[in-house]
Amino acid sequence: MIHLVCVLHFALLTFVSLLSHPCNSLSTLLSLLYSLSTLHSLLYTLYSTLSTLHSLLYTISTLLSLLYTLSILLSPYFITSLCVL
Repeated sequence: MIHLVCVLHFALLTFVSLLSHPCNSLSTLLSLLYSLSTLHSLLYTLYSTLSTLHSLLYTISTLLSLLYTLSILLSPYFITSLCVL
């Protein structure tokens, strides 16, 4: 949503600039494309960082689950109950 608002904002600025300064239209268009490219790179970096963080948290959660399972399996009560059977 934010990306769409930024794109529309830059498009409006470009349109106004083209109307007021037709001689600078190519420069303005290139500046707009550069700004959009920078915005895209920033959003991709943010997405990549959040994805990495999500993977890291999932890995930590899995390890904690494994440790919990091991603690149950190695507890004296569990071992004793197996011996009784």
